[in-house]
Amino acid sequence: MEALTLIGISFVGTVLWVVSPEVASALYPTKYGWHPVAVGLTCAVGQVAAHWLLYVGGDRLIGRWGWLRRKTEAIHTRFGPKTESRYLGLTGVAMVFGMPPAVAMTAMASGFGVRPAHAMAVALVGRFTRFTILAIWGTAILAWWGTTFP
Repeated sequence: MEALTLIGISFVGTVLWVVSPEVASALYPTKYGWHPVAVGLTCAVGQVAAHWLLYVGGDRLIGRWGWLRRKTEAIHTRFGPKTESRYLGLTGVAMVFGMPPAVAMTAMASGFGVRPAHAMAVALVGRFTRFTILAIWGTAILAWWGTTFP
């Protein structure tokens, strides 16, 4: 049940910032005794599910908004075959650090010709890294503050 709750928090927290998977990833090791790697993987699975929907929704959005389609096609034309690798590199940074916004990067991926399997693989690795680090640091910070949970 705790795993499904963490997946749900991560899924919803992808677009609704009031629900914070970052805070949950810091609390789960302390409150429930989860290993940081398990927290990282569980949060990453929830977020990748949401990012998949963003990828599909972004594809439809780019199809409807002509100006956005033209912009993405111009960038794709400018960088040619290197577009996907450059885009995935920037997306990897976004998935770990949150800047540029990972949500926007995923939503625009199809417009840059990024294959869904590649985009989701980068999202999974990046988000796993982010949440595992937050789980490790969160546990250390909460221990330093002397915070405990019943």
